[in-house]
Amino acid sequence: MLPVDPAWHGGGGDSGVDPEGQDARPARVFVGRGPELATLKAALAAAQTGQPQVVMVQGEAGIGKSSLISEFLGGQRGVSAVTASGESAEAVLPYGVVQQLAAGASTASPGVLAGMELLSRGLGPGTDPLAVGVELRTLISSLQREQATVLVVEDLQWADLPSARALLFACRRLGADHALVVLTGRPGAASRLGEGWVRFVSGDRRSAVLNLSGLDAEELAMLCRRLGRAELPERTVGRLADHTGGNPMLARALLDELTDQELRATDGSFRAPRSLAGLILPRLTALPQPAHDLVVAASVLGEHAALADAAAVAGTTDAAAALDKAQRAGLLVEQQTPSGWAVSFPHLLTRQAVYDDLGAERRRRLHLRAAAIVGGQEALAHRAAAAAAGPDAELAADLCTAAAAAADAGQLLLAVRYLRQAAAVTERGPERDERALAAFELLVRAADVAAADAVRPVIEQLPASARRDTALGQLALLAARPGDAQALLRTAWDAHNPVREASVGGEAALGLGTLFKMSERMPRPRRGWTVRWAAVPAASRGTTPRVAPARLPSC
Repeated sequence: MLPVDPAWHGGGGDSGVDPEGQDARPARVFVGRGPELATLKAALAAAQTGQPQVVMVQGEAGIGKSSLISEFLGGQRGVSAVTASGESAEAVLPYGVVQQLAAGASTASPGVLAGMELLSRGLGPGTDPLAVGVELRTLISSLQREQATVLVVEDLQWADLPSARALLFACRRLGADHALVVLTGRPGAASRLGEGWVRFVSGDRRSAVLNLSGLDAEELAMLCRRLGRAELPERTVGRLADHTGGNPMLARALLDELTDQELRATDGSFRAPRSLAGLILPRLTALPQPAHDLVVAASVLGEHAALADAAAVAGTTDAAAALDKAQRAGLLVEQQTPSGWAVSFPHLLTRQAVYDDLGAERRRRLHLRAAAIVGGQEALAHRAAAAAAGPDAELAADLCTAAAAAADAGQLLLAVRYLRQAAAVTERGPERDERALAAFELLVRAADVAAADAVRPVIEQLPASARRDTALGQLALLAARPGDAQALLRTAWDAHNPVREASVGGEAALGLGTLFKMSERMPRPRRGWTVRWAAVPAASRGTTPRVAPARLPSC
């Protein structure tokens, strides 16, 4: 089971062990967070001079709050730290967090509780939080030595209320103490504990708030390298950032579970890792049926959806109540947009975990229902998603028409998606091959080398033709494989029909002309190939490199 908020990016002590029990990844990895570490170090430096500081580190589960604190404390010599943490199952236990702090202080400094009647003898439900706060304030002062004392309370949102009141009292009364109090919590943690905490965290001169966001692409790339996935291309790291929002826990889960081939896929969504699904699906199952159905409907509608559309697909009459419960479970997020209220998921992987769990028949029915509700191009996408195995000529024709419109508008990758979907519902034969080749040509035209290279083996299996070899040759030219480009373009030139395929021949000639110009600029010892330039039409010589427009199939 993946921890909710691990001590290090991507997991605790045994998160780098695979299911067979063999070490698969390093257990502890820390990257980034330079500004945040600098803020904590500055707060500690101020505390050393008798200016007590309280720092609230806020962020979603798995964003790296605990790892930031661990990294910070690990870099401080001679600084003692007393730690405690809230726990959702113990939020009703009076003074659970204070008792943790007292026990930790006693271990770090034996005899420190002498004279503290409440902290040394035990705390009951009827104990006055303010009296406990007085002793907690005294405890903090007693722990100070040559170095400042650091108190850490993690997961403040789950602290029991008596402890929270006592801790607030102590923090507000820190005077010239050499103390740094570090708190961590989910966004809005202070508001759960009352207005006093909100005012203190947001307005007190001794307090500061650090809002942790996701790692950026460069930091994720560093995380990949340290986890042994240094060969992942920039595009893959970008997709990893999109799917996880830079959340280190989610990124680590994907890197631990997905193969290189799965990670390098250029379209679709990453499958949700089992560890994440193990956290998400029980929460989904525990929801009341209307809220459960709303979350499922939202997963079918995509990354974002109008609340009204999600409610209609779900068949939910009280969308507001259902959304409230889904939000409390951490499965949906509500947003106000110019066109009305919308819902989305905290991460694409959360949506994928819900969507992947749907059976094929239920998924098909929901997509058809969505197609009837949303209309337009979105309806077409849902029709394609609902398509059963086997040909659907009407749907294929509609997808080809949409592809042509998208290509005319310059939305080449959208056109590629439509053409691939059209090919998938086209009966095997020349028409299907035509649509697959047209999608490939658009990828080459868009200079999306990674995506085109991923489907190249499929295109190479199509019947040989001048058009196929021209497209493959253009890809080889873009991918800096001049030897392959020469062979393919030469074959295409020799095989093209000058009457029916004049444009194909022209494109092959243009590519060969580009190769000739490249060979002229190469140092002669490095020329591993030659171009039979005499066979290329003179009109094509001296041209600049270009990729010809793809031929979209007629529908």
